[in-house]
Amino acid sequence: MSTQIIVISDSIKNEEGVFANAIPFENVEFKFCDYQCLANANIEIGESFNRAIIVLDSNSLDDIGKVFHTVKNNSKNLSLKIIMVSDSSDPMFILDAYSLGIGSYVFKSEFYTKISNIFIALMNEKLFVLPSVFALLMSYYDARKNKSIQDFENLNSSLSEKEKACVSLLLKGSSYKEMAFELKLTVDGVNKRVSKIYAKLGISNRNDLYSLFYPIERFKTTEMN
Repeated sequence: MSTQIIVISDSIKNEEGVFANAIPFENVEFKFCDYQCLANANIEIGESFNRAIIVLDSNSLDDIGKVFHTVKNNSKNLSLKIIMVSDSSDPMFILDAYSLGIGSYVFKSEFYTKISNIFIALMNEKLFVLPSVFALLMSYYDARKNKSIQDFENLNSSLSEKEKACVSLLLKGSSYKEMAFELKLTVDGVNKRVSKIYAKLGISNRNDLYSLFYPIERFKTTEMN
């Protein structure tokens, strides 16, 4: 598979061939362009390449969408990965970046020392999270988890015993028919009770319920050194 690596940055340069030395693969071409090429929606992928890795030096989540939009407009049937290089250590910013489809997030201060591992992982179609980013996210999750325990207790105290039993079954993924059997209600009775619970908690569906009682799921990834 032939790969084109495009670096979109006003500051990251190919110092002493650092990029070429980081890639132990053949059929790889590097291209450097400043931020203006993204602003002008001008990210050209050569027709002979079937994979592109974009190194995006940016502190804006909007730029991720711009990359996907621009490249997809210019190229079809292309495997596209984005490495976001940023100064932000805000966990929500990082999580949002991954949710938008990036392949890896790296702090700018670590970029030159970590690019080899990042490129190798992405060229093997793997999601990559640096240990420093992983530790930051886990710290954030632990803090949220402790908070969620208190939130759970507060929410739980607002429900009757019958409603708690209903919520427990909902969180287990039980169907309304299964809940009716367990709670000795009709399916219509379960529906009414669930609607009352949702109204009391200010939510509208089971997904919202999961978010209330289990607000944090462990970030599924492979930590690499």
